[in-house]
Amino acid sequence: RLVRVKYETLPAILNIDEAIAADSYHTWPGFTDHGIEDGDVDAVMAECEAAGRTVTGDARCGGQEHFYLEPMANLVWCGDNDDLITISSTQAPQKHQKLISSALKIPCNKVVCKTKRLGGGFGGKETRAAFLNVCAAVPAYHMRKP
Repeated sequence: RLVRVKYETLPAILNIDEAIAADSYHTWPGFTDHGIEDGDVDAVMAECEAAGRTVTGDARCGGQEHFYLEPMANLVWCGDNDDLITISSTQAPQKHQKLISSALKIPCNKVVCKTKRLGGGFGGKETRAAFLNVCAAVPAYHMRKP
């Protein structure tokens, strides 16, 4: 009885077309301010178009992803015998091991991946955190610092 709540009914945005029309995007820092680039995309696309290897049109997929309850996190440091140890919030440490091993060009047995308790992944912690773990592993390995 001490609190009065007023609700404002907002229109529902239920698909991508409605989100674009409403200019409704996730833009907070950390969500859209990163990217991975490699190579000249424009040159490759022009080459593919010239060779007739492009397809244009629209595709629709009814599946949707949700936001995971726990953020992606990892810690990487060098151990004894030139090995690398990582703790990551992942459901698939073996995939992180393989990707880190590949990026550093070292044997898999030199990469030890551990996972503490985690929750709220719903499958999204399987591979989505892997590139962050690799990004942390490369400088940690070369600089010999966490």
